[in-house]
Amino acid sequence: LKEYLYQHDVAFVIMNAGMHWRFNNILKLCTERKIPLILEICEWYDKSSFRLKAFDPRYILMNRCMNYAFYSANGIIAISRLLADHFAKRKIPVIRIPTIMDTHTLTYSKPIEYKRIRLIHAGTAVIHKEKFKNILLAIKAFDNKNFFEFYIYGSDRATVLKNIDNDSSLLDSLDGSVYIMGKIPQQEVHQAYMDADYSIFIREDKRSSHAGFPTKLAESMAAGTPVITNDTGDIGLYLKNGENGYLLQDTSPESIKKVLEKILQLTSEETIEMRSKARKTAEKKFDFRVYKQIMQEFLEDVCR
Repeated sequence: LKEYLYQHDVAFVIMNAGMHWRFNNILKLCTERKIPLILEICEWYDKSSFRLKAFDPRYILMNRCMNYAFYSANGIIAISRLLADHFAKRKIPVIRIPTIMDTHTLTYSKPIEYKRIRLIHAGTAVIHKEKFKNILLAIKAFDNKNFFEFYIYGSDRATVLKNIDNDSSLLDSLDGSVYIMGKIPQQEVHQAYMDADYSIFIREDKRSSHAGFPTKLAESMAAGTPVITNDTGDIGLYLKNGENGYLLQDTSPESIKKVLEKILQLTSEETIEMRSKARKTAEKKFDFRVYKQIMQEFLEDVCR
């Protein structure tokens, strides 16, 4: 990097905050060359994410950067209001941009007529991150097993079991309604969303949920698939209850079941309208073109 900065005319450097252990070295290089250093920040992990919790050296270093070192950056690209507000208080130029994509290259579909309403959960298999148990309990609470089918992508059976406290009897009781699909190529994820009626996921009410932003929300809406989830972080800015998806009152099986009951009452016309609004939300809020102008203004401000 040092060699490159000395050999090229660089206007600014953008660094992902996930490489926080290299921040001081990169800041030093940029300072020597009088090049603005901009941080792109999309996470602020909780101590529960680390093996040694609050005593984990990685957790200590990350917090030291978030609460001190990063204040030396010339600008911040934040994915959430929590992160944007945190750095704006230090009078650092900040721009907030959620998950973005190229919606022009992504098709979307109208409902597919299945015998059962298809729910989908797509995401990287992380044992302590994905929360399935209450979703499964809500589906099980229906007397008629022909109402819903739940497809889980990104997790294998062992991971799902660990997420539901190894309750194999619960999973077995939903045999024929729950399908654990494992990992699929990223290019197939969009089709999986389009093939579903609704996507569903649960986020814990903790700092990391409020600091980050769920990529799966944008991916689902880009496919025209309404989202069912709880309101953490900035989700409520984009997900409007009953319009482009459903915001859960809480994460209990009872609240999830109430939403599923509402879905069963929807007409085909109402379902099509909800899918259309989900797609429009993606086009208006998650397409990268929406942020081109404010990004340009932000960079001009930082480099001024």
